Amino acid sequence: MKTTILILTLLCIASGLYAVDSLNVRLVGRALAGPCFATFTVGDYCYMGGGGRFIVMDVTDPTHPTEVGHCYVTGLIRDIYIVGDYAYVADGDSGLQIIDISTPSAPSLTGTYNTGGSAAHRVDVSGDYAYLVDGSGLRIIDVSMFTGE
Repeated sequence: MKTTILILTLLCIASGLYAVDSLNVRLVGRALAGPCFATFTVGDYCYMGGGGRFIVMDVTDPTHPTEVGHCYVTGLIRDIYIVGDYAYVADGDSGLQIIDISTPSAPSLTGTYNTGGSAAHRVDVSGDYAYLVDGSGLRIIDVSMFTGE
């Protein structure tokens, strides 16, 4: 039985059945050469998490994305949500990081919520609240200071 599965697997690989081809889509441009777990695009800017580096990319020409600014956070960026001039970042063990992106070439950390080592994975923002999912479940955080509502 194991021999049959191995032979079928080798035949599939040789015939290209396992090949990773695109279907009805094509790659236009690329940026970075390392792991990226989060992106959020608004207009001509794509905000990315490259490890612990929050990166602002100008994607006006999608064939040649260009980095225009970055700042560092203390954890591994898992998710990004943009509202107005702020990026809300689920930053792994560091929790929620709020970054001022009003000047794309100079993003800066302006607020934090520490989850006490419980890794933050996802963030969403609605109105005055950030909804942060971490290893302890859902945390609802008042961010009205940043939303202006």
